[in-house]
Amino acid sequence: MTRSRTTSAKDWEPADAQTVYAHGTRTHIRLDPNTLRPAPWSDEARVLATKFAGPLS
Repeated sequence: MTRSRTTSAKDWEPADAQTVYAHGTRTHIRLDPNTLRPAPWSDEARVLATKFAGPLS
């Protein structure tokens, strides 16, 4: 698993949960401010992101 990006996903479905109307994902990549290349997320940032978005891939 790479540590420079995180991905979260969400399904949108009605209350009866029988049909998924949409599925979406969002990927966040941390860039080093000096090189603009992917850089690892800190453990603290990953814990905070998990609280808001669920488990990270």
